[in-house]
Formats: sequence, structure tokens, C-alpha cells
Amino acid sequence: MKLLIPLFLIITFYVNAQKLDRKQMYNYNDDVEFRIYAKQKSRTTDRNNVNLIAEKGSRFFTIVFDFKNNSSEAQTIDFETIFIKDSNSNLHKVDLVVMSMKMTTTIKKFEQKLKANKKRKIIAQFIPPMSKEEVITTLVINVKEIELQYY
Repeated sequence: MKLLIPLFLIITFYVNAQKLDRKQMYNYNDDVEFRIYAKQKSRTTDRNNVNLIAEKGSRFFTIVFDFKNNSSEAQTIDFETIFIKDSNSNLHKVDLVVMSMKMTTTIKKFEQKLKANKKRKIIAQFIPPMSKEEVITTLVINVKEIELQYY
């Protein structure tokens, strides 16, 4: 019993030590930077009124990006060039993009416009599902790998 409490505290510390640094900014291009605002995992997702369910032990990964346009012109963020890389070096593409607080109707659903000198949160869900134990450490944007900072 005396060994269980220290073991539990060590495990708890290790789990908490793997938090993403939400203040770390990364470059999308020369004019746009972003940070990872949140990461989520879910067993189910809804596409066109069809409920998709990941296999047991797998999850759909969702990332909430916080983009900031530092230029004086509108910029386009192309989510067809953004991927997450799993521990087996497999790339997972974006399947759904939603800009927060904005309803858009565009045939280019993976391209989001960001006005000059504005910030906006954009939610992206990735497919195929991957192991629920997976820790995302690498983003691939325009074939450039970006290592995410954890603390």
C-alpha cells in the first residue's frame, strides 16, 4: 500500500508532463503564424448525417488552430497541405474544416481566408482514426515538418 501512493503520483506527474505548449507559435508561411489551441480525440464523428465510429482503441483526432495574419493583405490557409504524422510516419489528412464564429459557404471547403491583421480559430479533424494512445508530435505543412513543443 505504501508503494502504491508514490507510484500513483509518479504516473500522474508523467501524464501531466505531456501537455502541449499552447503559447508556442509556429510559422504557416512568412505572413501567417499559428499555435495549437487545443487537441481532442473522439470515437465518433458526424459526416453528412452519417455517424462514423472508429474501431475499438482508435480515435478521430481534432486540432483547434489559432491562426494570426501579420500582413496587411488577406491570406489563404490551405488545409489540403496540412497533415499530422503518427509514430509510424503515416500522414493523416484533414477531413473537416470549420472556422469558429463564422458560417462560410464555399466550394473550396479546405481553404480558409484570414483577413489582414486578424486572428481566428480554425478547427480541423483528421482521418483515418489512429490509436487513442497516440501523441501527436509532428505536423506537416507544405511538406515541411514542424515539431510540436510539449512541456
